[in-house]
Amino acid sequence: TIEKVRAFIGKPNLIGERFLDTYTPLTTSGTTGTPGVFVLDDHTMAVTNALVLRMLGAWFRVTDIFRIIARGAGTTLICWSSQDSVDRS
Repeated sequence: TIEKVRAFIGKPNLIGERFLDTYTPLTTSGTTGTPGVFVLDDHTMAVTNALVLRMLGAWFRVTDIFRIIARGAGTTLICWSSQDSVDRS
């Protein structure tokens, strides 16, 4: 249930652990007023990772990505949309 997922993600010591030993929990910041809570299975994570790597490849050079990995640094992805930026033609 959503309550079980929220209890799980509310425990900082479980960061990086799998929910029910099967799912990767993800959350959004809640800028709309309600944080999004998602649980992804392995197939969905593989597809998501492939899409993110493709996108990052357009933004970073290969040397940048290796530098991020070598330094053990993480990344944060911030996405936004605006009604004003939608092409309505």
